[in-house]
Amino acid sequence: MAKNTITAADVLSEQWLRFRISLRMNDRIYGGIPKHPDAIYAFAKRSLPEAAPDVGDVAEDHADAVDADEEAELGYTVFRKNDDHGLYIEGRQAKAMMKECANILKKRLNLTAAKARVAERFFVEEPEIYLMRDGSYVTEPDGQLVGAIHVTTRQGPRTAIKKQDYVANADLTFTVKALNEPMETKDKKKIHPEDMLKIILDYGQDIGLGKDRSQGGGTFQVTTIAAIP
Repeated sequence: MAKNTITAADVLSEQWLRFRISLRMNDRIYGGIPKHPDAIYAFAKRSLPEAAPDVGDVAEDHADAVDADEEAELGYTVFRKNDDHGLYIEGRQAKAMMKECANILKKRLNLTAAKARVAERFFVEEPEIYLMRDGSYVTEPDGQLVGAIHVTTRQGPRTAIKKQDYVANADLTFTVKALNEPMETKDKKKIHPEDMLKIILDYGQDIGLGKDRSQGGGTFQVTTIAAIP
């Protein structure tokens, strides 16, 4: 093969960086998936983009993961649950938090299209991020927060009791795969992927993860950002 030829092996050997991220919740993280079938359908329809798969299939997947119950309150939201490992949030929620942080920090970092660039360069590898405590999987919520809300179902708008499962002081660990290429700022400076990840997650500590972030839910401390050899 000619010396000036670039092979897939040449590129792929250095294309990605991986980092192990560990977070500890400051207090409560709240479940955000409805438990009542009607509310699940409305949630799935509201959260899907136009080009997404059939809403019925997605709603069915949510229903299976939360053990949907027609006797549950319309405003009751819970965590998805894996029979082997207990309660979890989805990896896409961590990715969404990272994109939100990048969008807020774009002026401070002097970056154009920061949200899109993070979306295209940083990936959370685990589809399920399990809630842990003292090294063990959390299999049941610690309690519920109760209030009142207005919800929209297939039968129209209704007033319901807002009840949310929560877990306190959980640990979460996941892997971020990052494109091994610095981001260039408007003034031609470079931000290394590891530094970008640290900046994003530092801000994310106060943005939070999960439901009710606007009310202070899901805030955390970063305990580990470790490069994986």
